[in-house]
Amino acid sequence: MTDGIYDIKNGMDRDGIILSYNGPINQDIIEGLSSVVKEKLKYENLSMGTTMKIFSVFIEQVQNILFYSVNATQNEFNNKHTLKNGITIIGKNQDGFFILSGNEVTEAQKRD
Repeated sequence: MTDGIYDIKNGMDRDGIILSYNGPINQDIIEGLSSVVKEKLKYENLSMGTTMKIFSVFIEQVQNILFYSVNATQNEFNNKHTLKNGITIIGKNQDGFFILSGNEVTEAQKRD
């Protein structure tokens, strides 16, 4: 298994992945990921405008997971709160930065 994790890491490095998160999302996790994104972008020598664009798209994407994902995990400590599940990736390649996000939605949501 440890060889597999190094293969994944090396593949992510090769593909320019700066941040990858797959799992439950709630507001606290979004805030934590946001802090990581801000720190990572500080070292990219970007203009404030470019940094804000990347950060804004990232926030919109993870909030979409929070609002629209139908795949949810019940919080075992508090039955009133569920954690929505999704994936988000930020990377950089020769064309610039990219942000990928995904989550499950209902058939009705797909049509809207």
